[in-house]
Order: sequence, then structure tokens, then C-alpha cells
Amino acid sequence: MNVKEDIKQPLKLTKLIFFLMMYLHILGCTWHWIVQEDKEWIPPLDYVFVTSTFFEQDVNYKYWMSLYHAVLMLTGNDIGPRNDTFQTVFVTIFVTFGAILNAYIFGELVVLVSVMNEKNSQFVKKLDVCNTAMKNQCLPK
Repeated sequence: MNVKEDIKQPLKLTKLIFFLMMYLHILGCTWHWIVQEDKEWIPPLDYVFVTSTFFEQDVNYKYWMSLYHAVLMLTGNDIGPRNDTFQTVFVTIFVTFGAILNAYIFGELVVLVSVMNEKNSQFVKKLDVCNTAMKNQCLPK
């Protein structure tokens, strides 16, 4: 990209967030499709009651609950496949992939923050060099 470095970093961050949201959306929709087939899944928020009205709810509720479950799979928290080995295998694969994706995201964020702080570090180094040179030449304050 032929843009300034000040613009590149926020664009890279926006791209990272966009791809994360796309991953979560696709994973949530895929999970909804999987559990819609057998209708035995209990969403994480309904674990206390051990029953669920998930399959009787409107599409909006189902989408947000599936997206919530996708976020849980990304972070590896509170996952509950219910009936068959397909759900268990699917969750196992995507929890593992979520751990790899988390490591990638945090690594990219570290790189972005270090690049953003690079100009400040260069300025501090130049200022230290100037102060040392002035001190060595015994210049008055």
C-alpha cells in the first residue's frame, strides 16, 4: 500500500478485526446448522436449567446465541457438545484452531503496538544523543 505508516497500522488493525468477525460469523452459522439437525444442544446460558427453548426462539436469538457459542469456541470456554461424536469432533477441531488463532491475533497486536511505538523510541534515542553531545561539549543549560 502506498500510504503513510501512520495510516497503515490502523488499516492492519481494522483488517485483523474484520477477519476475526468473519471467522466468528461463519463458525456461529456453521454451529447453528449442525445443532439444528438434531435439536439436542443446550446453549451455555441454559446449562443451569438443563432444558432450552433455543429451537423455539426467533432467528435473531438463535444467531446471537450461536455467535456467543462461536466466541466461546474461540477462547476455549464452557463448550457443550451434546449428542454425537460429530459435534464433539467439530468442537475439538475448532477449539484447537481457536487457540492457534488467539496466538496469531495477540502476536499481530504486539507487532502493531511495537511499530506504533517505534517513532517514539527513535525520538527518545535522538534526544538522548543530543543531550549526551551537549553534555560532552560542556554547553551551558
